Amino acid sequence: MIYIDSDGVMFDFDYWKNSINPNAKSDLEIERLMIENYKTAFSTEQKCKNADAFLDILRKNSHARVLTALPNVERLVGRFPEYSDIPARVEVMKENKYRWFERNGVPRSKVITTDGARGKNEYCKNCTDVLFDDYLPNIERWRECGGIGILVT
Repeated sequence: MIYIDSDGVMFDFDYWKNSINPNAKSDLEIERLMIENYKTAFSTEQKCKNADAFLDILRKNSHARVLTALPNVERLVGRFPEYSDIPARVEVMKENKYRWFERNGVPRSKVITTDGARGKNEYCKNCTDVLFDDYLPNIERWRECGGIGILVT
């Protein structure tokens, strides 16, 4: 199976983040930005430079899927107790990802979301499973599971 990450590979999360607050740098600041702006998170991002090639693979190959992480709900609840509706906000972000792909010709049935990046490893079943991702720790963990990890820069 071919798995392709979304943020930083097909859509430009940094563009969205910087359009709201270019000074948000730490994980905590970025997570707060997503929680506070959940209605637009993952919905208005521009395409990355290689997005069309990856989108074409997803449209044409029955063995290709989007494998994308959502913010870990448990971690967010612990970090931001002032927001009582974090699970609902993350569900909106999930729907935003589905809609972004649908607008770009990829059905939601080809989009797999995980609760945090570590959840991606569950999809590495054998040595022929490939992950395209822009986050080196994801690639390293994928390879430790026996798959082929390709870092997208």
